[in-house]
Amino acid sequence: MNKKLLIEIESSKQLIKVLTAKYSEKKPQYLSSVRFPSSIIFFNSKKEYKEFLEQAPWDRSLLTSIIDESDDLSCYKIQTWFNNALKASKRDPLMILPITEYIRICNINERNRKISDFIFLSLVQSESSKLIVPMLDFYSNYQAFFNQFLHKDRMAEVFSVVSSDNEDSAVEIILDKSGSIPAKNYISITSQKSWLNLWETGEIAELNNLLIQNEKIINAIEKTGISVPRIKKYLINDIKDYIAFEYKIPTSVFNINPTKEILERILSILTIKGEIKSWDSIVNRILGNPINFENLVFQLWNGETNADAVIKRWFWLNEAKSKQFDSIFFKNIIRNTDDPESLLDNIYQKGLNQEIEFINELKERRELLLQFSNPLFETDKGTLKKKFQEMEESLPPDELYDRITCVFDFERHALLKCIIGFLKDSNGLNQEKFEILQQIWPALSTYVECGLSKSDNWPLIIEDFDSFVNVYISNYILSKLIFDSPNDAILEMQKSLIDHWSDFISVLKLGKIPKISNKNIVDQFRQEEFILIDGAGYEWGMVLKKLFEMKGWKINKIQPIISELPSDTTHFPIKDYLEKINEFDQNQHKFYQYPFSIVDEIGILENIVDYIHQYYRGRDTPLWIISDHGATVFARKGKPKKYTYIKKKEHGGRYGVIDPVKKIKNESVYIEKDSTTRSYAISLNYDNLGDTTPQGEAHGGGTIEEMLCTALLCIPPEINDQYEQLYVTIEKKSYSALDEELKVKIKGNIEITIKEIELKINNGLKNSIPPRYLESKTITLPIKFLRENGLKNGKNELLLIFNKTIITFARLEFKSGSEKTGFDDAFNL
Repeated sequence: MNKKLLIEIESSKQLIKVLTAKYSEKKPQYLSSVRFPSSIIFFNSKKEYKEFLEQAPWDRSLLTSIIDESDDLSCYKIQTWFNNALKASKRDPLMILPITEYIRICNINERNRKISDFIFLSLVQSESSKLIVPMLDFYSNYQAFFNQFLHKDRMAEVFSVVSSDNEDSAVEIILDKSGSIPAKNYISITSQKSWLNLWETGEIAELNNLLIQNEKIINAIEKTGISVPRIKKYLINDIKDYIAFEYKIPTSVFNINPTKEILERILSILTIKGEIKSWDSIVNRILGNPINFENLVFQLWNGETNADAVIKRWFWLNEAKSKQFDSIFFKNIIRNTDDPESLLDNIYQKGLNQEIEFINELKERRELLLQFSNPLFETDKGTLKKKFQEMEESLPPDELYDRITCVFDFERHALLKCIIGFLKDSNGLNQEKFEILQQIWPALSTYVECGLSKSDNWPLIIEDFDSFVNVYISNYILSKLIFDSPNDAILEMQKSLIDHWSDFISVLKLGKIPKISNKNIVDQFRQEEFILIDGAGYEWGMVLKKLFEMKGWKINKIQPIISELPSDTTHFPIKDYLEKINEFDQNQHKFYQYPFSIVDEIGILENIVDYIHQYYRGRDTPLWIISDHGATVFARKGKPKKYTYIKKKEHGGRYGVIDPVKKIKNESVYIEKDSTTRSYAISLNYDNLGDTTPQGEAHGGGTIEEMLCTALLCIPPEINDQYEQLYVTIEKKSYSALDEELKVKIKGNIEITIKEIELKINNGLKNSIPPRYLESKTITLPIKFLRENGLKNGKNELLLIFNKTIITFARLEFKSGSEKTGFDDAFNL
């Protein structure tokens, strides 16, 4: 550049003297400045720039003067302002500020990318305009313009204030695109006007750090840049960048993209007074410091959907990306998963899309999924079911079987079909396949195992009741599973029973074979209390045992017992049960669909055991689980037999009411009288009395499976079991208006500190229990308080929530003094 056309000045004071002389009428004017009298001034010091602005005596045209309350500043308005200043300066010298920001703001428009050239040309070639233009930036832009400019000998003067003083303070400019950086530690710029004011006053020279949170200014600086001396620029696109800038935590710690909520949680931890500002301390605060990091996944993806759980899942997956795992399958899943909420979806669907070819990977997938007690999936169940069914249609049973996990109930039908196919095959269900079945559906494996323990040899029922029953039930289950019809062993044993029926009845009456009405048996049930599961005969005894054991109960005794005849609930002799559960029996009377009704039956038993466990696990004493009768699936395959002596058939013809004077000679029909002196004809095989047959499973008849009740003596889980939490028991089962209070005993993990208790009665509104009602491990609730919060006449359910997370249940009966009684009816009260 021609140095003659760049006039170097040592200080702002000297510059003011030079310009004062230049624009004084008493002084001769020189060079081309007579025609082009404007002055462009470049500063290499913010300090000198500010001193010049403070001491310059000339009038000023400020860009902020055209900004309205909406902070609107268009390039059109700026250009109009600039042109007006050019005209106004023809009369007297006029200082215009800040031209640097005119260039910076308007340069972001691609059409005006050469705006600096336009401005410089206007300044150096504007005849008679006496503009004074101080600039802290864009000297390199001017050099580029000047190199291409042809009229270097006919242009305005350009000054350079070259200060040897290095006292300029460094300024950090933070461009906060995230808008979330706290402004308390910075000079905050949130408007275009406040930004321009820094350059118009020279205040930019006195700042150490500057936080810009105005989108237009950020875009202008980002697009055009800023090369003011000793200014450092930091672009904060998001909170990640801010965390790296402010707390020196590198963005490389983010292996997956954090959500806004994640970043806000990180910031909240970093701002805790006294907290160590490191990534490890953040992770430890969120996840704790688990001994086994890998196993933490089974807690975090276990059904919780609250905000805290979502954050923990993100941190776990983010950290897992940089860890090693023994399972190659799991390691690959983690590597290919970027959304924590879809982690289990990816594990599950990896087996459906048939990408896995190796058996060991399928095993790892299965074992992984089964460790989640309540797995959390993002994809809806209907979509996953459709994908599973597509896979099911495309694979042979052997390959399909390895991909079934039973995480979803819709897999169970496919599993049962595979099992039946294996059982029908000459190779049978081998040990490896059976072990998989034990893994994925323990209840079905127990049921199948009972069917596989059959024996070709069996005694007479009157000689060895238990052995006969076990062989019979084993054959019955196997027949039910594989053939949907009785096998030869069943029919032979049934014929044996019919042939020895009279002896069987005699032995039964003598008490040599256990019968449900035997006094010693009834006394046992009443001593410990019992729950009646209607219809769940001995066929299901081992399944019930398995289900209770899986819940931590101990089964002290399991035995088959012969029901009353007819084998139905009407003739069940014991009515003082704790509770009678009807769902299983109700399902049996539905239309039977082979083989999938078996899936439904096991599912209902699982629900029943879940229910009993929820409500009765806090007991201090054992509990009997019994049934009133069994059922047969094969009566629907029997023939309808019309007998003229049947006055009224019951249970699809399994038995019927008859005229007691009739004497019937039929070896397959047994005549029984009950306490009402009514007589019944009872079918002893699968033929039915009447002109129809049952459509579902049936009972009432005299086949072994119909007569066999089950009885299990169940010991509740130990009260101080380390895996249990809190449970409650109520002092009495029944209360009345005469009672003043109800005492609830808290049992279980005594180490848990109870901070808060909430109560819901009969699924009503939730209410806090006042702390004064809790003393030691007893909650004393006034009856008045309970009635105010929903206690009603009859049966009530109390739901207690400890510390917002631990939910327990209790039930009681309440009898109000206003309840109508038989005494009232008798006297028309």
